[in-house]
Amino acid sequence: MESEDEEELVSSDDNEKLCDRSDTAYVTNHLALPASCRILVRNGTCLYYTEWNRKTHLSMSKDEEFKLMYGMIFSIKSFVSRISPYDLKDGFLNFKTSKYKLHFYETPSGLKLVMNTDLTAGNIRDVLHQIYSNIYVEYIVKNPMCELGVPIKSELFKTKLDDYIRGLSVFPMKLS
Repeated sequence: MESEDEEELVSSDDNEKLCDRSDTAYVTNHLALPASCRILVRNGTCLYYTEWNRKTHLSMSKDEEFKLMYGMIFSIKSFVSRISPYDLKDGFLNFKTSKYKLHFYETPSGLKLVMNTDLTAGNIRDVLHQIYSNIYVEYIVKNPMCELGVPIKSELFKTKLDDYIRGLSVFPMKLS
């Protein structure tokens, strides 16, 4: 979802306030720098959250932020599916505000991967798919010690995800 109309949709007063209150780093001087990543399940529970370059911290709790993010994604998905003149096989992929770009990937089982980046990032759907298939599936789904549907505590998963993100050529800057 990258057209001018869709950006205006998200940048309207109400949505801009919502976006500003979400968990977002306002990064403008780096090339495609990731700010944060979330893994949410179908009911909106956040299984995993990490940040690499978050500049803004809010006064609300993480749980409130996660609910706000899930509600925003749910609403945008619903709105896009209703107004699109095309049959959206993949739904919406990303949207951009004047401050950040939010990328979205949803698996057939309803697992949602959300990554915020700076505005220069292109389509990182493949990156989110790789996180799901090569990291989440390998180190959570296939791990008998990890229970599905509960917050991820696996240090191996955390390390593999961090190493993968830091090794991407689309994110060439050093992450904090």
